[in-house]
This record gives sequence, structure tokens and C-alpha cells, in this order.
Amino acid sequence: MKSALLALLAALTCLSCGSTPATPAPAAETNASRPEATRNESAGPGLRRAPVDALRLPVPRAFDLSHVEPAHFAAALGNDPTRIFNYVRDEIAFEAYRGALRGPCGTLLAMAGNAVDRAALLASLLTSAGQRVRFVHGTLPEAAAEQLVASIWAERPWLASGAADLAPTDVKAARERLLTGIQRDATLLRDTLKRAGHPGGGEATVTQQSLVKAAQDHYWLEWSQAGETWTAMDPSFATAAPGQVFAKPVETLDTLPDAIFHRVEVRVRVEEYTGNTPSSRDLLNYAAKAADLSGIDVFIAHESQQGSEANHVRPFLSVRQQRITGTWFSLTSPPIAAPTATAESIELTFIAPGGSRETVVRDIFDRVGRKQRRAGQSLTTDQLAAATKGIVPADFTAGLYDLFFTTGAIDAAHLAGIAADPTPSAQDARFDAAAGLRRVGIAYTAVSDALSGRIGAESGAVGRFYLDTPRVDIAELSSQGEAFRLGLDLRKDRARAVVTGFRREHLFNAQLLRGVINGTLERIVAGFAPANGNGLSSDTVFSTSLLFEMAHAQKTPIVLLARDSSAWRSVVPDEGRARIDESLAAGNIVVVPEQPFQIGGAQRTAWWEIEPRSGVTTAVTDEGLHQAVVEGTIVRADNRTYVFFRTSSGWSRPYVFNNANQANNFVNGMQYRFAKAGLETIWRAILY
Repeated sequence: MKSALLALLAALTCLSCGSTPATPAPAAETNASRPEATRNESAGPGLRRAPVDALRLPVPRAFDLSHVEPAHFAAALGNDPTRIFNYVRDEIAFEAYRGALRGPCGTLLAMAGNAVDRAALLASLLTSAGQRVRFVHGTLPEAAAEQLVASIWAERPWLASGAADLAPTDVKAARERLLTGIQRDATLLRDTLKRAGHPGGGEATVTQQSLVKAAQDHYWLEWSQAGETWTAMDPSFATAAPGQVFAKPVETLDTLPDAIFHRVEVRVRVEEYTGNTPSSRDLLNYAAKAADLSGIDVFIAHESQQGSEANHVRPFLSVRQQRITGTWFSLTSPPIAAPTATAESIELTFIAPGGSRETVVRDIFDRVGRKQRRAGQSLTTDQLAAATKGIVPADFTAGLYDLFFTTGAIDAAHLAGIAADPTPSAQDARFDAAAGLRRVGIAYTAVSDALSGRIGAESGAVGRFYLDTPRVDIAELSSQGEAFRLGLDLRKDRARAVVTGFRREHLFNAQLLRGVINGTLERIVAGFAPANGNGLSSDTVFSTSLLFEMAHAQKTPIVLLARDSSAWRSVVPDEGRARIDESLAAGNIVVVPEQPFQIGGAQRTAWWEIEPRSGVTTAVTDEGLHQAVVEGTIVRADNRTYVFFRTSSGWSRPYVFNNANQANNFVNGMQYRFAKAGLETIWRAILY
């Protein structure tokens, strides 16, 4: 899997140094009409990057990004305060947002940050070098803040992670499919909205003035030389040098105050029925600063009890070396009257400085269903018994959910020169499920950031996307009997859009294009992830992009729904219809094929969901997941393992491991990794 993802990463990130597909802006804008500040782009930091191999880290560069630590970079810079200062000035770009979001590691991953996060990175590098520092907080003059904001749109030096023309044939095909899908669906959405008379967005919520105001809230460092004198260290401008001060100090701080940090809360909740009465409760809670989760995986899985109470399971969370265990609940109806689970979900709450909150929910399972919930109907005793019949706790506990948090981009340069994994012996080879899921998240995020970080339009306008709140992608690996499933769910993928001129049409089109890029890209990455190096066509993945490709091939009409779905005559399963109704009730626009498609023996549909004011566009399947899903079956025969994947036209050809040891190590390694995480796993095989 690693080699396939690395080849894909190299080929796709190279696209961003060429021409990213763009939707034409509805009105022309000349360079002369761009804000005056954008003519001073070169005054900002992070615009003189050196080649990747110019910095020799003391550890190998690894796909899991374990080398992206301030201590390693400080050592590579000789623990020299001047070299460290110059590195942050020349390599770390500026992006305007509120509060301490990324922290040292997140800022280093993104190679960009606001004043406080850039100061936090500089502080971490200097303290790793044995230096003493303190923070200074002040207000930057408006003219200087305008120069910083102007640098947001500057074209940063491209540091390619590989040569696209050296990619294998299947990777080149995936690259072409990505480009074709983006162009097809972005044009389709734009034309469909135009025919419907949609005005193309509301007033911009992010303006030049709001960015300048955010940039004026300024932080920098003072460095103690030999423990006696303090020297200002503010690498905020291209010509900055130690000792220069750009803002009037207001306060000096030994540490950054807690009030300026973004925070994340993770909860696992369960809905239970006692008789025919539902209730809900928290099973597990976890909270952290967003900066502490930058580039970190939070794993959620379940474990079961033994013997007569094997139907009882509980969630647990693992982050770094910390494990947090939740409380027990029952998956099936017990012989005595006791609560039985009908739904479980992961709730993520993001808290910004000042207290504003945003909560997103990811269902793990729901046995009541969207339609019945919307109608406010509770389950009867018979319905509850039917819904919980035949559930195998061992299948349920085999599921692993990887919540991959990022607070900024993942700069593709960090993935250049990745060291090869040591070749394991036949006895020691293991497929590490957690590492595999992390690689899926990293590959998707790095390519997404490279493709959509900076987008040019035919009008000459330039759009920049960057995170101003945390992002989380959820990769799922689960099994049921001999079938397994890999899902990539873009649960919270919103980014701040800033476009030169701040015209609402340009902002709307930029957000629409980014949504299509990411919705198409997830299909490509999820299709390669389980291939274990054999290469896997992305038509094995059920996704919005696949469905619209099928609709295009079969000339199926596309329908725009803006208020309700009553005019939509398509017959789809109740769950898909209920989810579309929910989206429309929330004020969104839904663009969906006129009819469902037979995929994997079932009628399936998916759609593009568009926020009418902002243009934020999301790919959604009828499962309610913002994701692409791979499903397949493992078949054992003659001491070899064959992997079949479900496609739109049936089952794919088998993907075969090279020898019996590889086949056995794959299956046994899955069980080994899950066992280390405290999971009971059963992989059934079809023997013949």
C-alpha cells in the first residue's frame, strides 16, 4: 500500500505546479483591479524556500511524518539561533486567522501559520536548541499588516515530491481520471446552477479588512543571549533580522495564554431502548487543544466481553500512548429487560477562542433509520428485536476508526525523499492497520492541499484556501464475515477561502471547485489504499464521483433540488431520500442524478451538496457519509489469498499476493494489530 500511495502522491501533487482545473469566473477581473496590498506580496515571509534536500535531518523522512518535529529541524539547523530565525523567516509563510490553532508541529507541517503559531514554532525550535525565550504580544501597524495579508496570495516556491512522468501506468490513469472527473463535475455544477438562475453566493464573510485586523494581533519572541540580554526575534517579513521590532509591545509572556487556543472535544454517544422508550448517554469523552492534535491520529474501536455477556461492548480511544476506555452497552436484546443500543455516533465539537462552537456527528451505526427518526416514530418491541437480530459482536469489534486531525495543510515537501521500509522476514511481516489508515489520511490530505491550496481563474483572480479551524478526516476499516470495508469520510473539511478582489462570484466558484476536487480525490485515494502495491482501479469505490461518471456515460439527466424533493420522481431507498430531505431542510442545494444506479446488487445514489451563500460543496452518498467506500471479499484457496472488490458492473478480477507467506501475513497481521489494540477479530475465509 505504501508504494502505491507514494507513487500516487508524487503524480497528483505535481498537478498543482501545472494547471489545476478551474471554473471560469462569471465576470472578468484585471490585475489592476486587485487590492493594492497584493502588489506587495514579496514582503511577507516563507517565499524563499530552499530545496528539500538542503536540510539534512537527523532521522529518516517517513511516510507517517514522524520526522516533522521541531527538535529534528533544530538539530538539522545546527541548533544555531540565527539559522533557526532565518529558516522560519524564509520557509514558513503567513496565513491570517484567529488564535493559537496549529502549534509548533502543525505550523511546521503546513509550512505556514499566523503570527502566534509562527512564534510558537520559533520558540519550540529555539528551546530545542537549548535557548531561553519568551513571548511578546502587541499590535502591528495597519500598513505592516496589509503587507502580511498581501503575501497570502503570493506563489510560494514549488518543491515537487516526485516526477509525474515516472509514475506507473495505473497511477497515470488515476491522475487522468482525477482531472477528467474534476472538470466534468465542476462544469456540470456551474452550468446547472446557472440554468437555475442561482446568483452565485452572498456577501463575503472574509474581507480584506477582516484579514488585516486579524494580522494586527501580533506575537513575536525575545531571545535571551547568555542569560543576560533579550533580543527581539520577529521573522514576520522577508527582510527581517534579529533585533528588529515591527509592533509596539503590550505584554510579555512566559507562555501563551490558554484563552487563545482552539480546542477539540471528542465524544462517543449511544442511543438505547428500554422497552420502547429511547434515551441517550455519553460512553466516552476526550478533550485537547487543537494544537496538540496537529497531524495526530485518534483511534476509536470497541472491545467485547466474554461468555454469556459477549453481546456487551464498549468503545475505547487511543491517542499517542494514552488509552481512554468508555462504558459498556448491549448490542443485542438481552433475555431480561435492559437497555439495547439502537444507534452509536462520534461527536466532534470544535471550540474557537471566544467560545464559538461547531459540532459534527459521524454515525457508527443507526438501526432506527433516518426516515423513522424524521417522523418521530419510536421502535416497537418487535422492531427492536428484528433490528438487533443476527448481530455478531466479533464483527462489530473488528472495526477501527482513525480520526486524523490537521490544523493546517500537509506540505507535500515533507513527503519527498521518503525512506523505504525495512524488508520484514516472512515470520515478522505484519500489516499494521493503524499505520495503513494513517497513510490513507496523509496521502489524501497532502494531495488535497497541494491541488486546492492556490487556485487561479481565467479572470486573473487568485484564490487561496487554508484552515482557520481544525479539520478531521475519518478512515474506517471494518469487516463483516469475509467481507471488509475501507472508507474515507471527509467529516469536517471546510477551509477558509480568500480570493483577490473578494468578489462573491469568485469566492463561490472557488469553494465549489475545492469541493469537487476533494470529492473526486477521495475516490482515487480510497481506491489505491487497499491495493498493497498491486494498483487498484478507482472504479471499485462507491462515491459521488463514480455515480456522476456513470450518469454522464449513460446520459442520465441531472436534477437540481433547492427546497424540497417532491418534484424528484426517482425511487431510491428511504434512507437516501430522508438524507436529501434533511439537507434541503437545512437550506442546501442538492444536485443529483434523476435516477439511482444498480451498484453491488442495490439501488444506490449520491449527490453534490452546495451551500447557496458560500458555495461550499460536499460529496455525499446515500449512507450520509462524505466519503468514498471500498468493499470487497477475501477468498483463501491453495494457500494463497485473493481479494475481490465490488464494482459498478459486478466483481473485479482477483488481486493475488505473491506467495503464501504474504497472503498469510496479511490476514494474520490484521489479527495481530487488532489484538495489540485490544480487539477480538474474526476473518472468515471461503475455502475450496
